[in-house]
Amino acid sequence: LAHWSLLAHPSPRRVLIIGGGATGSLSELLKHPVTQVDYIELDPAVIRLLKTALPAVDRAALEDARVHVIHQDGRRFLAHTAHRYDVILLQLPEPRSAQINRLYTLEAFQAIHQRLAPSGLFAFTIPSSENYLSPETLYFNACLYLTLKAVFPSVELVAGDPLLLLAGLGEVRLDLATLISRYQERRLSTRVVVPSYFPIKLDEQRRASLVSQLTAVRLSLLNRD
Repeated sequence: LAHWSLLAHPSPRRVLIIGGGATGSLSELLKHPVTQVDYIELDPAVIRLLKTALPAVDRAALEDARVHVIHQDGRRFLAHTAHRYDVILLQLPEPRSAQINRLYTLEAFQAIHQRLAPSGLFAFTIPSSENYLSPETLYFNACLYLTLKAVFPSVELVAGDPLLLLAGLGEVRLDLATLISRYQERRLSTRVVVPSYFPIKLDEQRRASLVSQLTAVRLSLLNRD
């Protein structure tokens, strides 16, 4: 989630991450040229409990001067902040409850749209499949993909499990050469999202096939509040 999203942006300076940042994402985000990361974590007890068990690199990320931990509901923060972000990441469990689903609805996506800078990107992952999609998984994936497309003019994806969805105010481009160039320019050190892996994840036929499947689903409703 962190590396694909930030590599897709030419200059990610201000980042908002909603949920789940303490367990790895923050330390990965900080490898990019970010100047500010606002991390929304609803329950302050989560951070207190995690700090006793986190690896040193993740504890250091929480204490980095660029990171601001904000204990607030994600929807409330979006409704009241005046800040605009280059990248907004949603890192919550899949929307299997009403409380969590509040961040995956059309109205939530509209609120996120309003908080993005002009070239901003929004991204999240959801459970999917590396190959065969059962009817239930296909409908679940299509519901969120089509709801996202109802709000953002450009939506791209990185197929697999999880499925990564990226949406932007302008055109979202996952150009192989550009992503590799940015990876090298930023001198990233990663173990999974590495240039040799990019052609596999960004295979055009695979992505086009998945988009075709998702757009062919006939939804009774978009995901609304």
